[in-house]
Amino acid sequence: PGPEDVDKYASVGSSMFGVADLIGNVWQYTDEFTDNHTRSVVVRGSANYRPDGSMWYFPNAWELQQHNKYFLMDDSYERAGTIGFRCAADAIQPSDEKPAFWDGSGTYCKNKSDTTSGPFCGRLSEGRGYENLTEVGGLDWIQFGINSKDNSAFKMIRKESSTPYIGNISATTSVMTYFNNPKGFFWSDGAKDMNMLPKDDASTSGVYVDSGTLNFEVNRLKAGSIYKLRVFAGVYQNRGSMNAELKIGSGANQKTYSFMDSTVYAAQDTSDIEYEFIIDLSDVTSSEMIQVLIKWIVDKGNGNITLQAIALELLEMNK
Repeated sequence: PGPEDVDKYASVGSSMFGVADLIGNVWQYTDEFTDNHTRSVVVRGSANYRPDGSMWYFPNAWELQQHNKYFLMDDSYERAGTIGFRCAADAIQPSDEKPAFWDGSGTYCKNKSDTTSGPFCGRLSEGRGYENLTEVGGLDWIQFGINSKDNSAFKMIRKESSTPYIGNISATTSVMTYFNNPKGFFWSDGAKDMNMLPKDDASTSGVYVDSGTLNFEVNRLKAGSIYKLRVFAGVYQNRGSMNAELKIGSGANQKTYSFMDSTVYAAQDTSDIEYEFIIDLSDVTSSEMIQVLIKWIVDKGNGNITLQAIALELLEMNK
């Protein structure tokens, strides 16, 4: 065995973003690490070749979460048949603007700040790395699972504010907390229980349920403005379904805009995701009621769904 053709398994093995060969081809260089004693690279993805009995090759890995540190013995990079790097280029966008492997309905945002797709659109992005909630949650934010002083099962800390936008947080079954998620959150404008959390101490906590639904609402949105809502969620050995609705008006004149997605799935491990919603109220009159309803639902599997944080920011003031 050895490296396969890039597109050999693309039809059945691509990720939800259409990326092929994430595991089992060659270990991929992803980052370099240097300290006072060593120089190495972080490799992920695994290779499909390892000689029997060899101690000089990494064992096979079949989960995207796994990585190895490859020590470099020279100033230059070394070559090996089991190690490579990924070349990437912008993909051709489908005519309907939806990702090829998206399993959902509603309007998919064309980009991170799309204001051309009507009142309500959503999109998915990878939920890893660090997030400064003070920056992305200028109006309101909540981080779950870290605040022992919170009497609720959600153990949440939120932005210090007298006018919260995010509320009515609930679950249809028992809520549990966890930590050590690959995604970390920090802030400098939290409530008094935890006013500041530096990046070096970023929270990797969250909450999860193994059945039912996690729910919340967004209110106090103003007509004529444009908002971005971020939901940092995930699944563990499960599939999750996101059901988001923007309701404008009331009674017989109420209009509902929906976004539903069931793309996020992890058979063996954890998959983290960031849902981004653009709420464009440019054409809404000030007398209309405005509300966003979010349901994060356990869909199928033996694991659970997770929720780490929610953040709301204003993109554009009243026109």
